[in-house]
Amino acid sequence: MNRIFSYILSTEKAPGMFGTLVICLPSEYQGGVVVASHRGESKTFDPAFSAFDHAYIAWYADVTHEVMAVTSGRRLVLTYNLIDLSQGLQRSAAMLTREKRMLKGIISSWTRGIEKGAYGTPDFLAYKLDHEYTNASLKFQSLKGLDKIKAECLREVCAKANACFFLASMECKVEGSCEEDYGHRYYPTQKMHTLEEIVGQSTELKRIIELDGSLLAREIPINEADIVQEHPFERDPDKENFGGYTGNEGASATHFYHDTVAVLVPFKSLAWFLSNHVQQGIVDINSWYKRLSKKVQENPNDEASSKELYHLALLINQTPSRPEPPQSIQAQRRNYYGRRKDYFPAPEGHWPIEASILLKDQVLFQVAIESTKSSCLSALFFQYIGKAMCLFDLPTTHAQYVSSYLPQYTSVPVFQKVDGI
Repeated sequence: MNRIFSYILSTEKAPGMFGTLVICLPSEYQGGVVVASHRGESKTFDPAFSAFDHAYIAWYADVTHEVMAVTSGRRLVLTYNLIDLSQGLQRSAAMLTREKRMLKGIISSWTRGIEKGAYGTPDFLAYKLDHEYTNASLKFQSLKGLDKIKAECLREVCAKANACFFLASMECKVEGSCEEDYGHRYYPTQKMHTLEEIVGQSTELKRIIELDGSLLAREIPINEADIVQEHPFERDPDKENFGGYTGNEGASATHFYHDTVAVLVPFKSLAWFLSNHVQQGIVDINSWYKRLSKKVQENPNDEASSKELYHLALLINQTPSRPEPPQSIQAQRRNYYGRRKDYFPAPEGHWPIEASILLKDQVLFQVAIESTKSSCLSALFFQYIGKAMCLFDLPTTHAQYVSSYLPQYTSVPVFQKVDGI
């Protein structure tokens, strides 16, 4: 493939120009790949994916770019200079790199504080995004504008700073007394009532999802102190439930505030953040584990997924067994208000052993054995123990050590039988 021109920088064609935007109009062609590079990192863009759709590419002025030749057909493009007329600091790829480095330093410092047990360090953080998203659109690919840029930075930085990154819908509910609305009872004369005395306030992460939109957990309580922005609910409420004067009590109202947030959880805090909720059946740890284990199987060099799988295995180990586990996901539980909701299934006991095999981590295998709590172990549990003993080249006599940590009914011959797997 021939090149149209060598690597070049976008020259400043007008005062305040900080980048270039190229819009590819619907047209049928082949070739024309664009390679953008900056400080040793490069990305390749191939906009020739459809003859009936458009694509766009943008880069900062200090990014070096190369455009390959169109080998067949015709490509129609519109090219724009991106200009900032304000007198502020000019944007550039170098500035973005510095900001990512600063963000990584802040998050790394926070995670180290968690690991050292520093007093007053929050175990997780929620950062409010600019837009609110529906349940159907709450995923990484559907984020808009600055939300997408911030999420991309957080995803990249968290992968390097030993932290998990999720998205969540957050609801704050504030209850209190208010003045009676003297208009029609069902058609109040004002949109929202001012709460004179607050009698209750609670905040929940209603749905926590992974970046691909898969549901991870629901109804996780959160304190306002764990939200990065100060005074996050000092604004008009998004919704109100009004209760008028009843004769015995004055008028009252409940205000609701809805936001979409990015949730950051250090690996060290993962067990604390979710373990109790796993036992209550409001965390879909099964789907989470299956997705992570598949990622590690397909790409053993995926360091971020491997770290997350390791800490997820520890979380499963630390989760108490349910006294009466539901038989299926259709099993029901009742909350305080009597509404029915589905359980998520309890995690499988053999998964930490399987994770130790996927990660080739003998220490994790020993930790998984020593922390086994369930008295109802499946045949798969013992099969994976046999596979792990073969993988780590453990002698048959090691079964005595393994057996000592399992429930009393477990006997050594079980391991001797599986040892040859």
